[in-house]
Amino acid sequence: MVMASLGTAVSILVAQHQGRDDFDTAKLLAQRFAVFMPLGSMLVGLVILAASPVFLPWLLDPKGSLYQLCMQLLWVMCLSFWIKVLNMTLIVGVLRAGGDGQVVLVTDLVSMWLLAIPTALTAAFVYDLAYVWVYAMVLVEEIVKCGLIVYRARQGFWLKNLTRNAEVPGGLVRTSG
Repeated sequence: MVMASLGTAVSILVAQHQGRDDFDTAKLLAQRFAVFMPLGSMLVGLVILAASPVFLPWLLDPKGSLYQLCMQLLWVMCLSFWIKVLNMTLIVGVLRAGGDGQVVLVTDLVSMWLLAIPTALTAAFVYDLAYVWVYAMVLVEEIVKCGLIVYRARQGFWLKNLTRNAEVPGGLVRTSG
């Protein structure tokens, strides 16, 4: 929830500079957030992993199999958290702020329906892999999406002013400046 809110904040900051035709600052902000948000999430993941032996026994019996499964899932989640945050930062904070929503939609659809779901189903029902491996296979979506989104963000198509000649309700055209 916190990372989604920060992604929205990135969107506001980047879009403000795009609306002012200050594309250099918008690009600089996007680059900085694309570095610092994943780094911050790595730190959060490490804190969660370090604290899990303290808080998880309050929730589960440490001798039980569910405890072991939760620990394994926490490791996978915490080690991959930065990829999700990078995707969220670039998708919500950068590409959608620049009007690149269609590319984001296609990337999400392709990575989920053509990669993550078939991979997870194959891992679960064909290879009968353990739950933690099925969960890890779902992360294929995030990894592939990350590559596509980083590539798209570097292309710079999102660096445009969306307020110029924008239609407003009622059929009127608002021009900036």
